[in-house]
Amino acid sequence: MKKKKLVVIGIIAGLISMQNVSASNCESTELSMINQEATKVKVAYEIKTKSVPNNNPELSDTGERPETVEYSFINVKITNLTGNLYIKLFNSTTGESKLFSSSDATDGVINYEIDDDSIHVANLDYKLYTSSQTKCANEEIVANTIKLPAYNIYYQTGPCITETDAPECQMYVTEEITADQFQKLAEKVEKRKADDINQKDKDEDKSFFEKNKMALIIGGSVIIVSGVVTTGVVIKKRRSRLIW
Repeated sequence: MKKKKLVVIGIIAGLISMQNVSASNCESTELSMINQEATKVKVAYEIKTKSVPNNNPELSDTGERPETVEYSFINVKITNLTGNLYIKLFNSTTGESKLFSSSDATDGVINYEIDDDSIHVANLDYKLYTSSQTKCANEEIVANTIKLPAYNIYYQTGPCITETDAPECQMYVTEEITADQFQKLAEKVEKRKADDINQKDKDEDKSFFEKNKMALIIGGSVIIVSGVVTTGVVIKKRRSRLIW
């Protein structure tokens, strides 16, 4: 059974503008229509979760074994694909390729699921071709690439427990986080904590002085006056000895 992750449902979608590639064998009128249709085709992705039967016989820390578990996956969504076009997807990490036509759509939408355990920040290349319904089948019309995210192994660990907004701490990332980046973040957090403690000590010392300023001044004055009086008595005694 594939590794499962319990995650909160999140959506990350990227709509990518398409770049037309000239199709040499199409008549100009037909090519113009196909290009217009191609510009309306959108390829996006979202991160979703779903429940599946739990085939793992091991018990949890609480001694329970849930009947189902949730795992996250990437859903690639293709919309507005017409009968004049088909699309080819190629995952640069897994080497997997897929072909889809308008007949694969449900209510105008084609969904292609990718288990997030099978990718590590992958490029998903896609190309649009003219279909057999045109007079110039298999001509490349559009070529583009979107970057698929990967699950961040440092998510909610170490400094990421508190640094939830840091780029290194997001659940999914389009640039893999290295151990060096994570270590630098940890050191930065520790330094900030130390600086905060030092500043707090300074603030407490200042606050103590402000609250007890008069008492400290009076106390200091008493000590000074006492010293002066003591000195005067000693001098007086010395003078008395000289007289006698």
